[in-house]
Amino acid sequence: MLGRRGDPAPRRGDLARGRGAHAAGGARSSSQGNARVRRDGTRAQGSRGEVARRRGARRHRRSSAPAHSRQVVRAAAGVELLVARLPAVAARARHRDSGAAAAAPSLLRRVRAAPLLRPLLDAGGVDAVAARAEPGVPRLVDRARRKARGIRMERRARARSGEADLGAACIRRSDAPAPCAYHARMSPTSTAKPVDSSASPSAAGGSSVGGAADAPVLPSLAANPAVRAAIDAILKELRAAQATITGARPASADGAATMAQWVSRTEAVRGRAPFYPYLGTGLGNGALVQLVDGSVKWDMIEGIGVHMFGHGDAEMVEAALVASLSDLLMQGHLQFNADSTAFAEFLVAEASRSSAIKHCFVSNSGCMVNEAALKVCQQKTNAAPRVIAFQDCFMGRSTTMTQIGDGPAYRQGVALNVQVDYMPFYEPELGSRSTEMTLWHLRQVLDRYPKHHSCFVMELVQGEGGFNVAPREFFLPLIELCRDRGVPVWIDEVQTFGRTPTMFAFEGLDLGRFADVVTMGKMSQACACLFTEAMNPKPGLLAGTFTASTAAFHVGMRALSKLKSGGFYGAQGRIAKLHEAFRTRAEALVRKHPQWFPAVPLPFGRSTTKVIGGIGGMMRLTPFGGDKERISALLKNMFEDGIITLGCGHGPYHVRFLPPIGVMKPEHFDAVFEILERSLARSS
Repeated sequence: MLGRRGDPAPRRGDLARGRGAHAAGGARSSSQGNARVRRDGTRAQGSRGEVARRRGARRHRRSSAPAHSRQVVRAAAGVELLVARLPAVAARARHRDSGAAAAAPSLLRRVRAAPLLRPLLDAGGVDAVAARAEPGVPRLVDRARRKARGIRMERRARARSGEADLGAACIRRSDAPAPCAYHARMSPTSTAKPVDSSASPSAAGGSSVGGAADAPVLPSLAANPAVRAAIDAILKELRAAQATITGARPASADGAATMAQWVSRTEAVRGRAPFYPYLGTGLGNGALVQLVDGSVKWDMIEGIGVHMFGHGDAEMVEAALVASLSDLLMQGHLQFNADSTAFAEFLVAEASRSSAIKHCFVSNSGCMVNEAALKVCQQKTNAAPRVIAFQDCFMGRSTTMTQIGDGPAYRQGVALNVQVDYMPFYEPELGSRSTEMTLWHLRQVLDRYPKHHSCFVMELVQGEGGFNVAPREFFLPLIELCRDRGVPVWIDEVQTFGRTPTMFAFEGLDLGRFADVVTMGKMSQACACLFTEAMNPKPGLLAGTFTASTAAFHVGMRALSKLKSGGFYGAQGRIAKLHEAFRTRAEALVRKHPQWFPAVPLPFGRSTTKVIGGIGGMMRLTPFGGDKERISALLKNMFEDGIITLGCGHGPYHVRFLPPIGVMKPEHFDAVFEILERSLARSS
């Protein structure tokens, strides 16, 4: 405050007392202006030197705390706006002085009073800063609050003008420290390694992904303490409700009648009854799900590979709740938020580690990204009309994909206008002979129809076809021949993605550098078509109203982050151990009841005694010699007894297991196989 000449400048306390005196009728100072006023109304006079001296004193008081203390206090005052900066501020302070001086109680109280800063305090990040604070810091708090109000108004103005606000977007620099515990828990962040912005795309593994993929944009309300408390309350109630779901149990009498009514209504509106009398209550616990008839069942199919983290996982629910705060429920290619871009960046970053993948087209189903992949391949081969695929493959349910897929029942009555050449898939009983046979067939069709093939689409592990697995030595000569003839290689990982001992199956087979196009989906919630720079299509070819819901992006990113950082992959990863647990119990069951597992017939009079198969989180069992009718009856009995699963294969037929590997534990298979044994006994 600038006083009258000759009078000292009033302090904040003087002004407060002056306001009180003025209210009583004897004001000594003005509560609004910058000059002190005498009782008689005249202004006090002072020299210019005194004014300058007072200004210098104020500057000294404002700068009495270290720079890093001021930054933390500023963050504490405007925490809702600046929470993304706090980890970097705390880290800088921690590096400057780990041996702190005497603490300033006033600053410490103010910092501890900010709820969103408590996780930083618990980690010791702010204590080092607060301990160096000196007198005068409280004044900075008031200044910071005023500045925060200004920042808020500036952001609103920028939002109206359409400018991007990187601070609000919470996009972390690639060289910044990791987020604090609170922000990491709030954000469905990926753990993809940031790419050095100074490196060329080729040096970065073909990816231009930066730190943005590590911190997808959160709705601003997610950082609000009241919203956080509401989310925590919901999760608490969820856990309490889940406590009653601990194992499989049968339906109640009243519940069975309720289920029958719902199945009847479903049949009436669909025109066909559902495959199982399944209608969930919306409540589950991990690999267990509760149905409206009161029964609880082990979910060993999880939506045919969609619900990787089972039912009611707290982190997935939290991600969906945060996503619900967004302005968009469904995103598209015209209007989308940053979480859509971050999702695509994560996939490109992961795929480009061992491939030349550069770009990503996102859509809301595996079938649609397969359609996109076919268009990309056709455009790059001048509309070549033919497609090469493996026998027993499955591609989706659209008109085009049902024609490419090798499932006659799926295309009854559908006009066939896609020309497909089917190659025999690998047969382990034949070994290298199987590779030679398939390679011979491939040469035949390429010679017969030169320059007529737009792609060779291959599932590295066949899903619908029977969880059939092949080694690298089978795929490599086929791929090399395709590259020699100019036929793009399209790898379909819609079902395998995330389930093999590597995130992408092509990584485990070291085939990434040959992939021109890759499609993936299911467990990622949103699906994607990935392609190299050479396959990047012309404008107009790829678009669509929908990409995915905001909840799908947030839940998908949370799931991908957990899979990447949760020790799931590798020879000793959780997926490999889960598969080993399945195989161990299956082998024990086969030894105990060999009559249920006779030799499985194969073409040309051959047979095999291998009744356990699959890889990673894709498991299969082949009882009753792979007989279709008996396995269909077994599946119904398993459902009634407490296991939900499906069959696979086109002869022989198998029981397919797609357990929710994100929450499934090896010991859970004890209960599953106990029920399976009862169901097999009923079906034998």
